[in-house]
Amino acid sequence: MPGDTITHAAAGIDFTTRVASSATVIGSPALAAETLIVQLALPLDGVKTSEILLYGWVAFTVGTSGTAATIRVRRASTLGSLGGLVQATTGALTVTAANLVAFSVSGADNSQLGPFYSLSLQVTAGAAVSTVTAAQLTVINV
Repeated sequence: MPGDTITHAAAGIDFTTRVASSATVIGSPALAAETLIVQLALPLDGVKTSEILLYGWVAFTVGTSGTAATIRVRRASTLGSLGGLVQATTGALTVTAANLVAFSVSGADNSQLGPFYSLSLQVTAGAAVSTVTAAQLTVINV
């Protein structure tokens, strides 16, 4: 079959300055408020890249009266901020109160403006805390 053959491997390449990931849950949504659940700093190695790949995942038990959930990845200029621009969103996903659900969201950011990213969760019509049991946010500087 024609084509180039693989002549190099990536076994000795250090990607720690290009990939960041966090699974530290820092909050669960109370009522229907959008809540920051994971945050991290963008890995920088001095190289200007074309875009940042974003992947978020969350598992949670839907609070009382919850009818929908929205997961967002935001770019921010400070840690702990929900004021950053939305880079990826699931839109409203149908959920049922008291159920354990898991959703993911992915996207890309080619603006190179903010050094921090956050994963947030909002439960529509939530009348009690929705409990996040696990979550992860990964960014890849490509």
